[in-house]
Formats: sequence, C-alpha cells, structure tokens
Amino acid sequence: MILAIKKYVESIKNPEKESEDTSIMKIIQGGENYNIEFKSTYRWDLFQNRRNDELKYQVVKTIAAFLNSE
Repeated sequence: MILAIKKYVESIKNPEKESEDTSIMKIIQGGENYNIEFKSTYRWDLFQNRRNDELKYQVVKTIAAFLNSE
C-alpha cells in the first residue's frame, strides 16, 4: 500500500513520467475499492454551496483510516 501511495505521489509530481499502471485516469476508472476512496471536495460544501472547514477533518480522518489499515 505504501509503495502504491509513493508511486501515485510521484506521478502527480512528475506527470510526464506517469507510467501506465499508475495513471490517474486508470485509478479513477477503477472506481472506489478497499484501497481507493474519492472525495468530491476538501472543504467546499456542495449542499450548502459555501466553504465548510469541518469537511477537511473528514478527509483527514479518511486518510488516517487508510494509513492505519492493511
């Protein structure tokens, strides 16, 4: 899992070096699974149409949960 995260971060830093198996489009097309979860926004509340800083804590909690899993 950590290796996959490192490859993903590296592909974001260097998009021209993005390999086929770590392409962002392939990750998106694969959908959510045990290792991937998509968030629609970091702190913009889509329902209230305004900034909501509480949402970023939910994102951080999700990241922590993934890091604490297998």
